[in-house]
Amino acid sequence: MFVTVPDTVGNVGELLVNSLAQERASNRHCLLLVMESLKFLARQGCAIQGHTEKRDGNLYQLLTLRSSSDTKVFH
Repeated sequence: MFVTVPDTVGNVGELLVNSLAQERASNRHCLLLVMESLKFLARQGCAIQGHTEKRDGNLYQLLTLRSSSDTKVFH
């Protein structure tokens, strides 16, 4: 039995390369956001971690705030 693939799918290699490029760009964006947030906290002399829970730290709270306007973060 033969399966035919429609021409609209395109080259699988190209699809994989494009997908990888998009994922890299998204990861780079998120990493830069984290690095900028760390730099900000360091300049302000603020602690990065909280005392009791993972979600009460300054870094987590800052990233949560910044991600509210950026849909690529935390997804």
